[in-house]
Amino acid sequence: MVSQLNFIEFKDRLTDLTVDGNPFLKGSPLALLSINFSNKIFYGRLEKQEFYITKNANILLTPFLISGEFKKVGKFTDVEYEISPLKFGYYWMKMYPIITNVILLTIIIINVSEFSFQKVNLNFITIFIFIAVEAFLFSPLLYLKRCKIALERKFLENLEIRNR
Repeated sequence: MVSQLNFIEFKDRLTDLTVDGNPFLKGSPLALLSINFSNKIFYGRLEKQEFYITKNANILLTPFLISGEFKKVGKFTDVEYEISPLKFGYYWMKMYPIITNVILLTIIIINVSEFSFQKVNLNFITIFIFIAVEAFLFSPLLYLKRCKIALERKFLENLEIRNR
């Protein structure tokens, strides 16, 4: 892909939009170490012609990393990048609803086992409906897809990157 910015403008803009830090922290249990109150869009590391960035957020983290390199091509900048998941954060977001539902069901089964058979059936039906609705409304896969698309869109728009 090609950025409409020249090499120096591209590097300066990317530097201006990025808080310096280790982007892998944002996708790990140590994300608290990367908390900052900057209004910059990205969080990551820039090297001479390489970059490793993710979304700069303290609460709604995006478990994706944009890594790539850029080089001068005429008066424009050629940008090659790929988006990959930050392993812990990505799998945590996929597994969290399952773990939560298993724990919730275990607690409910232990507490409900003391009631009569008819109440147990009503409680299980209610719980099943609740979990089914929760699974469809708060699907982590849809959230992850939206995060990835939004991160890539911000990256492309702010650095004026277009297809060749």
